[in-house]
Amino acid sequence: MSNYAIYKLKYGYFRIEQEDGAVVSLRRLPEKPVEMGTPTTLTDTAANQLNEYFDGKRKVFDFSYRLHGTEFQEKVWAELEKIPYGETRTYGQISAAVGNPKASRAVGMANNRNPSPLAFAVSTSV
Repeated sequence: MSNYAIYKLKYGYFRIEQEDGAVVSLRRLPEKPVEMGTPTTLTDTAANQLNEYFDGKRKVFDFSYRLHGTEFQEKVWAELEKIPYGETRTYGQISAAVGNPKASRAVGMANNRNPSPLAFAVSTSV
């Protein structure tokens, strides 16, 4: 069952959605929503860790997450997770890393569809 909660964090309002014990979506919202959802232990943990990340006190998250997408999108997102904290990669570098060096535009679209604005550097996934 899916559940979400809205949190006001350092960089605005974030909607954290969980399903079956894992975060499945994390979105920054353009403004405060009318409905704030129902917080859970998992969404509270994710929100607290995001605050620590924004404050520079955390580089790795340790809550469970699961991102749903196409096979290609999930390959791209998995590659994003490998980028060390504070480093960047071009779409071309990511497309080469997923085995399709001419797919940089598709990598851009996969990033656009990413249910999380952060490439999760997470120690636990389900």
